[in-house]
Order: sequence, then structure tokens, then C-alpha cells
Amino acid sequence: MGIGLQIAVLLKIGGTSVLHYLSPNSAYRVRGLYFSPFRPADEYGKPKFAPLIARGARFWLLMIPPQLGGVRKHKKLLRSIGGIGDFMPMFRIKMLHDNRYDPFDKRFDHELYSRAYAEFITSATSKWGWSADSRYTQYSTEYFGLKRWLISVRAKTILRDHIVACMNQLFLSIGLSARIAMESGRTVQDCDRKLDELESGDITTGDLLDWLSSRSVS
Repeated sequence: MGIGLQIAVLLKIGGTSVLHYLSPNSAYRVRGLYFSPFRPADEYGKPKFAPLIARGARFWLLMIPPQLGGVRKHKKLLRSIGGIGDFMPMFRIKMLHDNRYDPFDKRFDHELYSRAYAEFITSATSKWGWSADSRYTQYSTEYFGLKRWLISVRAKTILRDHIVACMNQLFLSIGLSARIAMESGRTVQDCDRKLDELESGDITTGDLLDWLSSRSVS
């Protein structure tokens, strides 16, 4: 069974601890054992065949947190985005690449397709607030753009806190007395308050932009 988007780090404990990063697309779990036939790609883009096998206790699994969809939903999201292609359908790209005449050119509405593409991307990535390379901006209001930005900051904050918590758990499991602590910075509650203020109209655009752009709360 594939691990999906989980990132596995093998801990070889024997005198010293050695961390081995494993590609999330080539790590598998079978009856409590984890197996990876390949190491990550080298500078030439070729994965290295170097099998690793270990018990689950020797792996650190970093997964997409449930608040952002979890592993299965995130994997489905990536498949959906990959399946729709780019801002132009694949048959059009191939025709342009091959310099072929498209008999349906006059029937193909580029503007309609572009808008439908933007709507799909923004809907699919609603939990992440992804900017989609700003392709939706021409079809959206300032309010929508600000809300997406806030959601994006919130998602990054959730991911940051999740990674810190997972690293602290890793330290505990390998016997380290160290612990990572966040003394300042944005919190998820801060983001939720700003979202409420935006929806109720209790914050000006200028104040919200200042908060979003401020490095002191990064």
C-alpha cells in the first residue's frame, strides 16, 4: 500500500542516528515494515536504486494535516489539478505545437475556458487559498482576493505549526531533550479574527494589507 504524500525519514539507530530522506512516491508499507526501492533523484533527475527496509518505529512520517485535507484528499486534489491541465486544453496546445489547423477554432471560446479554469482551480484549492498564479484576479473582486490571501496565510500557519509539532515528536522519539517553541508570529486564531473582521467590514483594506504584509507577524 503506497504511503501517498507522507514524507518518510528513516532513522538508523546504532551508535549514531542517521537520517535518510525517502521519496514520498516510492515508499510502501507492508505488515509493519516500510520499504523504499529508490532514493531521491540526483542532480540529473535520475532516482538512485538503493533499497531501504525498516520497521515503522524507525520512520518519521510527516503528513498533510487534517485541517488542510489530509493525505488522501490532498492527493486527490493534486490529481484533479494535474488532470485539468493548464490554462489551455491539451488538444489546443498540441495543435499549436505541431502548427496544425484547428477546424473548430471559431467554436472554441478561449475566454469562457479561461474563466471556467480559474473557477475550478480556486474552488479546488479553497482550503489553501492558492493564488493560482493570479489567473483568477481578472474575474474576481478585491474582497475575494483579500480573503484568498488571508486563507493562504492561515494555511501556511497551520502547516508551520504542524511541522513544528511533528519535529518535537521526532525529538522525543529519538531521546533528544530539545524542543522547538514559537515565541511570536501569526497564529491560526489571528487569521480567523482577521477573516471575521473582513467579512463583517470591521477592518479597512489598508489595515488588512498592512497586517498581511508585516514581517513582524510572519
